[in-house]
Amino acid sequence: MIIPSCEEILNISPRYDIIPLCREVYADVVTPITLLRRLAGRSKRFYLLESIEGGEKWGRYSFLGYDPVMRVTCRKGTVKLESQVEGIPSQQIDTCNPLQVLREILGLYKSPRLKGQPPFTGGFVGYFAYAMIGYAEPELKISRGEANDYDLMLFDKVIAYDHLKQKIAIVVNMKTGSFGRAGASEPELVKTAGPNGREQIPGAGRPEETGTWNI
Repeated sequence: MIIPSCEEILNISPRYDIIPLCREVYADVVTPITLLRRLAGRSKRFYLLESIEGGEKWGRYSFLGYDPVMRVTCRKGTVKLESQVEGIPSQQIDTCNPLQVLREILGLYKSPRLKGQPPFTGGFVGYFAYAMIGYAEPELKISRGEANDYDLMLFDKVIAYDHLKQKIAIVVNMKTGSFGRAGASEPELVKTAGPNGREQIPGAGRPEETGTWNI
């Protein structure tokens, strides 16, 4: 079953730019590390986020993703966009307020939080360096390293590993009015995350896919 239903999509689509579509599959013997190795064989840009509660207890979810649609970096007031998003070209922006660039991008992605879906269904993943304090307090002399002031990637596909239910939630974000395009990405994620997927070892040749996963 896909959440939300087609009827709910039609009802809420006028109010949002992006709608996350979610499908669950059983984790079986698949672990977050297994998924991470598979993603490493499919893309050079991927992530694994582990949730922790209170700094000591493992949280309910592990989040994974790959193939970002955008990368945004900033260093010394120069923001660089590497974009595959229609309507947002790759560009370089000189600014004294680099956070505003991120706010403007996020403003194009108004998305609902839907019951039955994981708490993270897509967005920016990356880091903000200590040097970002300098934009809020320009009189401070901030020591900069070699890292960017921030380095973020925008992911429109998420694999959420639910440790409590032992299921994997596969999330594909669709732009309002483009259900077919989002639906085309979902089977690939199911194959990657499902129990019939094959691990991909970075640097090795891609093995043939074995088995099928029909839902």
